[in-house]
Amino acid sequence: MSRWTDELKEHAIWTTVETMKAHLSVEFDDIGDELILEKRRLEQFIVKLLETLNALDSEQTPFNRLDDLNNQLINVANHTEAYSTTGDLQYLRNANDHLRNPLSELCILQCCTLPIAEQGQVNQLNKLVEEFISKIEQQSSVIDQTLEQQERRLNNLISQMTEKDTELNSLISGWQNQFNEAQQAKLIEHNAAHKQRDKASSDLLEETERKAEETVDKLILEKDVQLKSVLDNTENKSNEFIDAIKKEFEDTKDYCEEKREEMAYCFKSAATRC
Repeated sequence: MSRWTDELKEHAIWTTVETMKAHLSVEFDDIGDELILEKRRLEQFIVKLLETLNALDSEQTPFNRLDDLNNQLINVANHTEAYSTTGDLQYLRNANDHLRNPLSELCILQCCTLPIAEQGQVNQLNKLVEEFISKIEQQSSVIDQTLEQQERRLNNLISQMTEKDTELNSLISGWQNQFNEAQQAKLIEHNAAHKQRDKASSDLLEETERKAEETVDKLILEKDVQLKSVLDNTENKSNEFIDAIKKEFEDTKDYCEEKREEMAYCFKSAATRC
């Protein structure tokens, strides 16, 4: 539907004409022939005007003329309104007197209308176009709704992805913290075990050194005892050996004395003989 069609359908002249029809539809008891003639002329004008308006080609309508006609009819409608409230014939006369200019405008507008046959075809085409446009609008509405639904789904998916990403980051952070804590605990345990091993090694070394010292002291004591025994035995044997040598020396000395005496005796005897 074109914007000129919308402009024609929404024009204020339709409201003005309907207002005049409502004024003329009011019935009064005192009806004379002149009143009927005055009223009929106005009603015929309204019928012709509506036929003309309905037959206008919206794309070829001179809207400035339509605006002028509407302004002129507002003046006419003021008189018809006065008639509808009072029933005074003079107001209908005034209304008809003011139709001179509107009739001129009506004649100009009638030149812009289509022949009846063409009008039917145009109306049919317009109806088809309007139906097509309506279907397009419906499809567009369906597409818009589908797009909105898909957009909502996309936003939900993005929101879920964001939540999952946050949850994953939280899990990774938690795992990293647990890993760091485990590494720290393992390091502390390793250091404690290392210290314990060092202490055990130190204790073992001290115990070994103590036992070694005890063993050495024991061996030294034993060796001292053995050495003392050996020394004692050696001293005894040495004393015995010395005593034996002394005895042997004394014996040898005695023997030598005896021999010396014998040799002296022999020398003495030999000397005597000589």
